[in-house]
Amino acid sequence: MKTPLKIVIVRYEVLSSSQNAPDNAGGDIDKYLDNFCAWQEKRLKQETRSKRWDHAIMLTGLDLYKEMEDGRKNKKVLGLAWVNGMCKPHYSCTLNEGKSFEAAFVIAHEMGHSLGILHDGRNNNCDGNRFIMSERTGPGKIHWSACSNAYLEAFLRKGHGSCLENAAIPRAELDFAKTNRLAGEQYSPDLQCKLALGPLYRAYHSSAQPYNDICRELWCYYGGWVTPAHPALEGSACGEANHKCFQGTCEDRKETQQSPATTERTREQINFSKSSNKRRVTVVRPLRTRNRKRSGKVLRESSLKNLASQSNAQYTPKKAILPPRNKSVIEHIRGVFRTLSDGVESFFSKLG
Repeated sequence: MKTPLKIVIVRYEVLSSSQNAPDNAGGDIDKYLDNFCAWQEKRLKQETRSKRWDHAIMLTGLDLYKEMEDGRKNKKVLGLAWVNGMCKPHYSCTLNEGKSFEAAFVIAHEMGHSLGILHDGRNNNCDGNRFIMSERTGPGKIHWSACSNAYLEAFLRKGHGSCLENAAIPRAELDFAKTNRLAGEQYSPDLQCKLALGPLYRAYHSSAQPYNDICRELWCYYGGWVTPAHPALEGSACGEANHKCFQGTCEDRKETQQSPATTERTREQINFSKSSNKRRVTVVRPLRTRNRKRSGKVLRESSLKNLASQSNAQYTPKKAILPPRNKSVIEHIRGVFRTLSDGVESFFSKLG
């Protein structure tokens, strides 16, 4: 059964001060989510019916963490949601780090939990390291698994998604989908790198693996270091002339094809690896790779070994510190919201 979902933004607000915002609990992801859910529920009750939302999303510039039983702070989390929380006013809410376009993948994952979708590879037969509902983000994870489809169908079949049946109409200033340009056409790979890592970064272009497939993973270059960002946005220029990224692959398309416009107190937490392990790779010209504080495997050993097998390449452990990100949190959040229609909606239009 095909179950595409259309994302309509009915309210968009940038909270530049703490006066009107929910208590962020200093970045404690559990407390922050509780505070945000209560805050948005109170405001929801004050809205007229035409302006009410089905699901609330908080994007924050804080480095979120989870308080462990032994008192340690686990900073490997990027988002948190209530499982089966959709259409339940107090639980239909998610919290996400929103520092770059990678947030679109986290939002889709967390909204999946709210729709009753569990992690792949846990109590099901789907690959736990290949799809959106993997416990970790990573290269190429932009599709939904058959298990995700089955979870969603069960959620809707049980009547848990009744609030999604009414058609919402966005206000003109919030209808980001009006443009015929995809996100990657509005934000070049160079700009995506700048937004993700800082103003001095640019997209790294190479015919060598793993850098040659930006639709799977966009790599960014600065000062001799290359760092993985996220899969390039839909419509990003790739490969040869007229080639663009569509659904994770680089395809020859001369014209843009827009995507179709169409409580259980159990929380699922994404445990993203944010390792400090870095490696340097020397190829024909000085080139070093560094895993930034992000998702996916700590180190792509297969890619590094392929490079090391070349006569002119070797890799050795190397520590480094990236330059500070001179990008305001608000700018990052604005950028993410501008691409929600092309990003998150694109994911959900393919779900089912």
